[in-house]
Amino acid sequence: MVLGEILLRGVGLINLPILARLLGPEDFGIIAAATFVLGLSEALTRLPMGAALIRHEQLHDTHFNTAFTLTALRGLFLGAIIFASAEAAADLFRDPTVKPVLQWLAIGPILMGFENPRFVLFEKRLEFGKPAMIGVLAAAGGAILAILLALTLCNFLAL
Repeated sequence: MVLGEILLRGVGLINLPILARLLGPEDFGIIAAATFVLGLSEALTRLPMGAALIRHEQLHDTHFNTAFTLTALRGLFLGAIIFASAEAAADLFRDPTVKPVLQWLAIGPILMGFENPRFVLFEKRLEFGKPAMIGVLAAAGGAILAILLALTLCNFLAL
């Protein structure tokens, strides 16, 4: 688990200076404004399904189905709210470029809502290696994609 966290931070330490070199400070400001709205909305609507599943002694398919349904509905709802509020957020930050960024970022909660709730079984069994590896691979893939987009687009959409 510790190694996974070190590798995640390492990907960020490699990714950030490269992106900072390819993009300007105004690009990072736009992303900061958009991720603030995204982070706040995710924090306010968090459903700790994993913790609830871990506490159950006997897990059945109905538990996983319910967790999946609630998490998927939350993701769809949150994505729709973020997409719909993009215009208001752009007005709040007085930057029209925040709107398309938030509209693209609204896809994230929707996709994350369809995560398999059975991943919590790794935590329940104290098997942290597989989730850590998945996290590192996802971060590395995201970093590579962001760098390629920065080289291609040369603007904030790469972030």
